[in-house]
Parts: sequence; structure tokens; C-alpha cells
Amino acid sequence: MSLHPVTPTLVCHYGAPASSAELRDGSIALHLQLPHLAGSRRESLHLPGAATVQRHGFLLMQSGELLLGVAMTEATGNLEPASARLYRQLLQASHGWHLYRVWNYVPGINREEHGLECYRRFNVGRWQAFESVYGRHLRSYLPAASAVGIHGNRLVVAFVAGRQPARYLENPDQIPAYHYPDAYGPRSPGFSRAAMADCAGFDLAFISGTASIRGHASVRVGDVLGQLEVTLDNLAIMGRQMGIDPLGDDGHGQWHLKCYLRHSDQLEQVRTRMIERLGHAAEDFIYLQADICRRELDLEIEASRLVVG
Repeated sequence: MSLHPVTPTLVCHYGAPASSAELRDGSIALHLQLPHLAGSRRESLHLPGAATVQRHGFLLMQSGELLLGVAMTEATGNLEPASARLYRQLLQASHGWHLYRVWNYVPGINREEHGLECYRRFNVGRWQAFESVYGRHLRSYLPAASAVGIHGNRLVVAFVAGRQPARYLENPDQIPAYHYPDAYGPRSPGFSRAAMADCAGFDLAFISGTASIRGHASVRVGDVLGQLEVTLDNLAIMGRQMGIDPLGDDGHGQWHLKCYLRHSDQLEQVRTRMIERLGHAAEDFIYLQADICRRELDLEIEASRLVVG
């Protein structure tokens, strides 16, 4: 009988009855209460030689060059203190590392609490946490990120960080989110449009949640296929900025794309148009039902690429 070492893995399961995270056999299992519509029900990220620990409220998986982390907290009512607290823990857990990508799953993201939308309250808390660590220079440290709604009452955050500095990028057809005008809330959304990094043995690229936005305004409102076209254009623009095509075959087959749909009954028309536009590249998309951070928008797409070796 031969024994084979288990490779530490972060596994994300979609469609769970409740959101949870646990250490299991040297790996991290993340379960998200996010309805699954099509594509794979799970995503995995393997880190050979990594160690798993629990620190600052986060479950962490650490190799020599990469750090992955997940955490969640109960969040009912005012989201500002919950998001500020969770992000301060995140910045403590990743101290000494460079943040590349953060995924935020926000309960009741479009619900109003005392006259202010939950997403905007979340943004206030996130901004406060970054400002407490980086002061007025915080915009230079904002990672690629997304924020979509999730069922239940748990605010969930997952991140990737590394030892090497990231290259953060913006879409020339969009105003950087951290420069949005006051009409979008008391504090701007704290993220960059994309991030790239080259750690020893890892080549990473992340495009944030991308939607139908030009400048800072939502466009093609009420037209889900029109929103899809603008979103795909934004992905292509970011691909040109990065020198790699997230919507085509870059020779590695390592791009992973997820489409969040506000309305599940729009799945088939969106999938059909996606295949018309992208051919086989659209077959591996994961589709999830989630409210988008802007209540007038119906879909959002994100892209991630990690090449080992």
C-alpha cells in the first residue's frame, strides 16, 4: 500500500442551504448560500505544500508565495460595523502580503436600512477599514473585487494575496470605482477593476465583477442582452489592458468565468447569446443567481486566471 500526500485545496461549493466554512483534512471547504443555475457546482484552488491555519477570524491557506483566506460574520441591520470589523480582520490576516482579489457576498445587498442601501453601508465599512491601515494612500492598495448578494444573514469574504506586489489596472471607459461621485454613497466602492501578479511558480490575473457601466453610469437598463454586450466589451477592454484575452483561448485554458444573474428566468437567453458570441469558450461558464450591487442591473461577470508552473 502506498500513501499519497493530500494537496491543500480551497474548495468553494455553490447552492448550499447555508453559508459556512471549515477546515477539513488540511483543506478549506467554503459553502455559499448562492443558488446555482448552470455549470460546475464547485471551484477548487490547489496550493501544493500549503499549511492551513485559523488566525484573526479567518481560515487561511498559506504557501511560500500565496495566501488564501475566507471568513464570515452575522450581518443583520446596519452593515457598516460588520463590514468594517471583517475587513480590519482581513487586513490583519494579510499583513505583510499584497492583496490581489477579494470576493464579497453581501446579504440583502439592495435592501435599504434607515435610508441607505446595504451595499452602500458595506462600502462605508470597507473604506473605513482600509483608511485605518493605509490612510489617505488607501487607493494604491485596493485589490480587484466584486460584491453580489447572498441568501441568509452572513456577510462572506474570501481573498487571494501574495508576496509580490500586484499591478492594478483600470478600464479607460469607466471612472475608477474609488473616484465615484457622492451620488453612489457616502464612501466610494473600494476596489480596482483588475489585478495581475507574478509570484514564484504562479501567474495570476483577476478581473473584478464587471457589469454594464460606462463612465460611472449604468447603461442598457431593462435590456439584459444589451447589458451582456456592454459587459463582454468591458471584459475585452480589460483583457487588452492586461495583454491576455479572458474571452478566448490563451493557450493555457486557465480562465475561469462566472456570470451572476439577478433573474434566474433569464438564464437561457443569456447562455444562448454567450455561446453565439464566444463559442466553446462559453461552455465552462458558471452561472449563479445573485442580486447585483446596482439594483438597476441584471447581470455581472468576473474572470480569474491562475497558471501554476
